[in-house]
Amino acid sequence: KATATLPRTTTVTVDNSSAEEIDAALASIGKKGATLEATDPDRKITTTARKEEVLIIGSSSVRGMMGRTFVRNLVRHGYDAKRIGKSASGLSRLDYHDWISLVDTLPISERTVAIIVYVGVNDPQGIWLRPSERVKPSAKWHRWHKPGWSDRYRDRVVELINALCIRGVPNVVFVTPVDVAWPSLQRRLRRIRRLQIEGSRDSACGHVVSGSGDKLFIEDRIEKRRPRRLRDGYHMTYYGAQLLYDRISRRLHRLLRDKSPMAHSATAPAQTPDMT
Repeated sequence: KATATLPRTTTVTVDNSSAEEIDAALASIGKKGATLEATDPDRKITTTARKEEVLIIGSSSVRGMMGRTFVRNLVRHGYDAKRIGKSASGLSRLDYHDWISLVDTLPISERTVAIIVYVGVNDPQGIWLRPSERVKPSAKWHRWHKPGWSDRYRDRVVELINALCIRGVPNVVFVTPVDVAWPSLQRRLRRIRRLQIEGSRDSACGHVVSGSGDKLFIEDRIEKRRPRRLRDGYHMTYYGAQLLYDRISRRLHRLLRDKSPMAHSATAPAQTPDMT
């Protein structure tokens, strides 16, 4: 079971700030409560050895079968893995759940070798602007189709990754959104995937792994016999989550073995440009 105690929103702006200023801002947040955290039986450590830690954060998929499947596989590879998720969260609606301002509350230690981030399916919508980002107080939104939306979203990817880098995380791995059954959402997610790739490349310690690759299978009739997605079309079944992990595991584990701070990777899968 997962329980949640939501802290009051605290806004921290890291754009155009020095590392010292960001550190001070993050330190001022304090631990004002935990985000939604799921407990997995597979996480139980059977030896007294201090294991390397991997934290998975993100939206409802992290709470669900994807997060559970990733934790199970990472534990089998010898990591102490845990997951923290918040339904409907992402980087567009920081008024609902602000991952960036809550970085200081995450359970990061000297044994943390990586944080895996999975967000984006909830993000193809208007971006809620923090007060410091508004041209005027009443201008709270940057709409999806307005010029500059992509720049704002890419900046938030960079901001989240860099905040985690400052916490001492050697590698932040963005897993881009998986393919979904809704054609309109699938088209919008092309832009999200591209911006997550670009933001990871522009960050201090970010990497990206492509989560897409199921589109043809989802559209095939075989999907009805052994579905990769739940009925909503975007959350993964156990089978779909395991296929995703198997598909990305080689690159993912190569990144987990690289514990050098600021070990930036410029390699990312090619994506079809989105013109929406």
